[in-house]
Amino acid sequence: MKFKFKLEKVLVHRKILENIAQKDFQEAQAECNSQITILENLKNEKSEARIQAFSHQSQTGGQVLESLKQIHDFIQLQDIRIEKQVKVIEECEKLVEAMREVLRQKAMDTKIIKKLEENKKQQFLEEERISEQKELDDNSSMRFDLLRKLKNI
Repeated sequence: MKFKFKLEKVLVHRKILENIAQKDFQEAQAECNSQITILENLKNEKSEARIQAFSHQSQTGGQVLESLKQIHDFIQLQDIRIEKQVKVIEECEKLVEAMREVLRQKAMDTKIIKKLEENKKQQFLEEERISEQKELDDNSSMRFDLLRKLKNI
């Protein structure tokens, strides 16, 4: 006799849900990473603008003052962009954490059904072993009885 788990469809369904949760988590994580990259780029652009402003400070002239003003305005706007991007990343990280919790729950649900399947399979194998042992005992007993009858004849 072969082992058949009655909740196999439930297990398959839970595995599918876990895989979907895994995919959603990975997508959210990738989006968060891309937002972090954007923030790093904004900070690099701000840093480059400061370096450029520093190099312009040693020069004189009307064009230089206008350039310094533009760089200063750029840096101020970049600070605003950086603040907004930090907020975007915070929201993204909250979403990633929520997705991680969903994934953890789905994995736990799947693991519960897998553990139940393992227990049922062990129980089945034990019952199978006991049944085979009983059958062997019955066969031995019948042979013994048959041999006794043959000796008595």
